[in-house]
Amino acid sequence: MRASPRPLLAAMLACILACILALSGCMRVQRTLQINRDGSGAYTLTIGFREPTPGNAASLNDIITRAMNAFAVSIEETGGASRSFDDQGYAYWTFTRAFSSTKEGDAALQDDPRRFDANATPILFHDSLRLTSASSPFGVTTFHVTGTLSLVDPSGNAQDWRDATESLTITMPGGISDHHGGIHDGDSITYTIGYNQSATVDVTGGAPAPSSAPLALAALLGALAFILAALGIRLLRAPARTA
Repeated sequence: MRASPRPLLAAMLACILACILALSGCMRVQRTLQINRDGSGAYTLTIGFREPTPGNAASLNDIITRAMNAFAVSIEETGGASRSFDDQGYAYWTFTRAFSSTKEGDAALQDDPRRFDANATPILFHDSLRLTSASSPFGVTTFHVTGTLSLVDPSGNAQDWRDATESLTITMPGGISDHHGGIHDGDSITYTIGYNQSATVDVTGGAPAPSSAPLALAALLGALAFILAALGIRLLRAPARTA
């Protein structure tokens, strides 16, 4: 009886993946997300790969460079910016997008170079991030960033990635009202993970328009004072009742 080719094919694919990962080396990922009071903002994704030959980005596996360069072209065609540079033995690509609404920011968070590599072999991370917003009747807009950062290695074969790191910094000028995990510093929250680690992202920030609460309170008090004054004048003018 002939053995099924599927186990052999799976073994070959696993071997190829392991070889690609070995050639790729370590990876560093940095994400920064700034959300302004009006829902606009900027999102930057930086990915670096350790160069097999330090100072020579051409020594990286072609699968990596093709995916990264294709993503750079896509970012620039949609109005974003990208650049590549070397630093201390790593080849980096930085992708920056400005967005004018929460919806655009959410779309940017879900886009990365993995879509240009069917097997996603060069990219170890398995992140999933979302940005939403809600407005209250008092004009206060609340922004909510949720999701997962993950450098978990399902295969357990990427030992050359043991120094991989990833960080996400979320900044909301209106202030951070609630968060789970991460390190809070002023108007920012930073999450940091290493190889085979993951983190749950959950950050909420309120961004009222400058001085909107005091103005609303002053208007309310002014209206109340006017009503009380009108009522007082009416009572004073009313004829006195006789017994």
